[in-house]
Amino acid sequence: MKKVFMLVVVLFCFLSSLALAADVKIGIIDVQRIIRESKVVQEHRANLGKEIEKKRKILAEREEAIRTLDDELKKEKMTPQTRREKSQKLAKEVKELKRLREDFEEESRGKDAELTVIVLNEISEIIRKIASDGKYTIILEKGQGGVVYATDKIDITSEVIKIYDKAATKE
Repeated sequence: MKKVFMLVVVLFCFLSSLALAADVKIGIIDVQRIIRESKVVQEHRANLGKEIEKKRKILAEREEAIRTLDDELKKEKMTPQTRREKSQKLAKEVKELKRLREDFEEESRGKDAELTVIVLNEISEIIRKIASDGKYTIILEKGQGGVVYATDKIDITSEVIKIYDKAATKE
């Protein structure tokens, strides 16, 4: 709480000094809204979703094979040697499935993080251009910058989304 208060005080002092020095033009963006609403991000996420779904099918097939092997062990009559071999195979398959699942989850998180970094870099370039072209003194991020309230008049999120989506269709 103390840190938030100090941030607000410092931000207020900074903005007050800017207001005295020159005309101040402030913009606000909502990165989470950009990520939610941008068609480009939605396409990237859909592609990632397709990739993830393919891997989930592979995991489901492995799980089904394990269930089948487990059912064989429970139902069929077999020699102790055969039962031991199948039990060992089952244990090995379960261990392998667990490893595959962990690898899959780690890879999915990594790809999602990678996508987020790419999107944020692309958005940052657009924001810099908007700031330069629009002669903004400062642009704050709604969720991270300690912004408690801002009028919609200074929110440029829709403009960023429009330019981002438009730039992607040109490529």
